[in-house]
This record gives sequence, C-alpha cells and structure tokens, in this order.
Amino acid sequence: MDPRLRGDDDGSVMPVITDSKVLKDAIEALRIEDFVAIDTEFARRNTYYAKLCLVQVAGATKAFAVDPLVPGLNLKPLSKLLKSRKILKVFHSAREDVEVIYHSLGVMPKSLFDTQIAANLLGYGATVSYAGLLETMTGLALDKTQRYSDWRKRPLSRHQIEYALADVVHLREIYAILSRELQAKNLEKTAKLTMKKLLERKRYVNNPKLAWEKIGSRGMSGTEIKNLKKLAGWREKKAQEIDIPRQWVVKDMLLRKIARLGERFPETLEKDKELQSLFRENKVSKRFLQEMKELV
Repeated sequence: MDPRLRGDDDGSVMPVITDSKVLKDAIEALRIEDFVAIDTEFARRNTYYAKLCLVQVAGATKAFAVDPLVPGLNLKPLSKLLKSRKILKVFHSAREDVEVIYHSLGVMPKSLFDTQIAANLLGYGATVSYAGLLETMTGLALDKTQRYSDWRKRPLSRHQIEYALADVVHLREIYAILSRELQAKNLEKTAKLTMKKLLERKRYVNNPKLAWEKIGSRGMSGTEIKNLKKLAGWREKKAQEIDIPRQWVVKDMLLRKIARLGERFPETLEKDKELQSLFRENKVSKRFLQEMKELV
C-alpha cells in the first residue's frame, strides 16, 4: 500500500486517498474496467446541500476511498471517471449519491446502473435495501454499526473505513448477479431507460417557485396561497444562498401563519404576544423577519 494513503487512528495504513498523485494513479488504473462500483458518505445536518465526506470506488480487484475534505486534493480525476461514458458506474439507490456528487463536484455522472431499480424490475421489491439485497443474494449480513457515523470527523476510524469500503466491494457481486438476471429476462433495455431518468439535472435542483407545495395549503384561501408561494420561494432562495436548512430560516408552521395573516402580519406581530414568543423560540433573525414583512 502506498505510504501516502492515510492511516487510521491506530496508525495502520488504510486505503483512503488523500494525495492528488495517488488519486490520479488510482483512477488511471481503472481505465481498463467495464464498470466500477461507487458509494458516498455525506452529512446534511446543518446545511442546505449535503456535504460530501467520502467517495468509495471499487474496480474488479481493488477498492479505495477518496477523502474530499482534504484541503487542496485535486478531484478532477474522480470527476473525469464519473463523466466517462465508457465505464459503467454502479450505485445502489443512486438518487442521493448523484445529488451530493452533482452539488459538491459539479458533475452529473454518465452511464449509470442502479441496483435498487434493477432489483425492483426483477421482483425483489420496490425499495429493497442494500443490506437486504446483499443477504438475499450472497448470504452475507451487512455490519450496520457505522451507519450513523459523523463522516465529517477526522481521522476516520478503521471501522468506518471498513464499513464504507464493504459497500462497494459487495456491490460488485450484486451487480454481476442482477446484470445476468436482467439479461436472462430480457429487461436490460427497460432497466437502462428507467435508470437514465436519474441523470436528469432537474431532479436535483429545488425550484423556489414550487417550494410552497412541500408545505401544504389545505384550508387556505386563494390569497393566502398566493402569500405562501411568495414566502416559500423567498425562504428557499435564502436557504440555498446561505447553505442552511430551510427550517433554520423560518419553520413551516410560522410560514403558514404569516401567509394567513398577509398584510395584517406586521401589525399583528406588534400586538400578539404568542406570535412574538413563537418567533423568539424559533430564533428567526431580525433580517429575515423584516424581509417577510415586506413580502406580504
């Protein structure tokens, strides 16, 4: 193992790439592959966009992880691999992985295979988990102890890295089985067309104009819905610009209250102690409050 690969917290060498030259060489070695298995680990606790924390890659014989949090690490070789049409990228339940890759690296993967979609077409179930598929197909039980790890913390532990790499190592086996079954049942074309939809950029861009639909408008009048549309669109833009969860700007409950009050909101807020208390409890900033007053 190359000494420039990061060791874990007990000092042993583990296959996590933190060096640009090592990454370039590792990706270059995959040029001969027909497919690679890919998975990601990310965090989205206090940001609007998920933060990419680790990318796991497995070719036919080797597997490694890339640490995108390393300052100065050149990720262009990884992006080039993801954009390659010649090498199939195999994911399980790819939507979240594609989303975090798109927003973190600015890359939309090409030539994608989703084992969850394939499994559904073959009758394993619409939302079959990776762990369930692995056990069904190979008899192996997935170690879930690191499932809720904080992937932002460094150094990564041996257990975290082993857990992360196991996903892509076994994903190769699952892909091989599913690929054969799709071919046997003449479902390859159907699978390809379904999986292609995952590469539509519009799936990964939240349109502020449609943000109100996620809040719910049951029982609201036409005017109140109009207010809600303006407020929800404003909140979505703010959350995206500042990169914080939309609920940190202002919570749904308060947004609905403001939409119902409309023009009466500024005056009501001055007099209504309960409404004032809600704003304090939810820590709505004075700047956001002023902007909302101007919207309705």
